[in-house]
Amino acid sequence: MRTLVRFFQTLVVCALVEVLVPLAVTLTVPGDAGFGVTYILFFIIDPLFAVVFGAYAGRALRERWFVPLTVGAVYVLGAWCVFSFGEPAFLYYGGLYLVLGLIGMFFSALLMNWREAKKQADAEKKIRAGK
Repeated sequence: MRTLVRFFQTLVVCALVEVLVPLAVTLTVPGDAGFGVTYILFFIIDPLFAVVFGAYAGRALRERWFVPLTVGAVYVLGAWCVFSFGEPAFLYYGGLYLVLGLIGMFFSALLMNWREAKKQADAEKKIRAGK
């Protein structure tokens, strides 16, 4: 049940960032400025979002393994709905954001495992020193 709640929370945040922000940009920002803001979305905001959410997933890997998949899929669906449906370039970007999310998840999980191993080693040292 907890994983399902996390999934829907992740889906809502992804929909806000990956669908509503580009939609708001295309509807409110005029012409050439909208093109520039869209580039900022594609090359700065969306990749950072994928890495940050991947790192979020890596902190509890068993519960949040689906987060990078969700980010990539929601990006593709949102880009198709907002910009051009069926454009294959968005599949490339979605796959790239998936890979970035997986990299963030990998390093976050690695860091969490390293911290746990360090805590356990420190606890064992204290036990040995107490004998």
